[in-house]
Amino acid sequence: MSKFLRCSLLAAFFASTPTVWGDDAKRDEYKLQGTWQVTEGVSEGKPIPKEQLERMKVVFAGEKMSIFPPDGDGKKTVESTFTVDPGKKPKALDTTRLEGGAKGKTAKGIYELDGDTLKLCLTSRLEKERPTELAAPEKSGLVLLTLKRVKK
Repeated sequence: MSKFLRCSLLAAFFASTPTVWGDDAKRDEYKLQGTWQVTEGVSEGKPIPKEQLERMKVVFAGEKMSIFPPDGDGKKTVESTFTVDPGKKPKALDTTRLEGGAKGKTAKGIYELDGDTLKLCLTSRLEKERPTELAAPEKSGLVLLTLKRVKK
């Protein structure tokens, strides 16, 4: 087979192959859809109290992510848009605030999705660097949440 023919076949193959990360991102966005109950949480090395966790839910609807209530004390919901990049290691999740003083600012995070269990590690300080592992040590500015899908 000539070099030209090999190159042509490779070019045709890659042109007809869908973008892997784009498809994976859509697949993960789909898998995240729904309501998730926060079951465990750590904020900058300190466990989030159980009473607060019981009141916290995260809802993914379309391209929107809402946290009900954000601090567990009945204050208003935090609403953001979200995007995922499962091609990164660890998988990346970015949220951009839709309202308030932080409107338009982005929180960078990572996630791990295993069936009906979701782990999120997000920056508590907007515009901070993305975490590199699922951990929230003291003075890190990170929050680590473990969530379970709420069955209908």
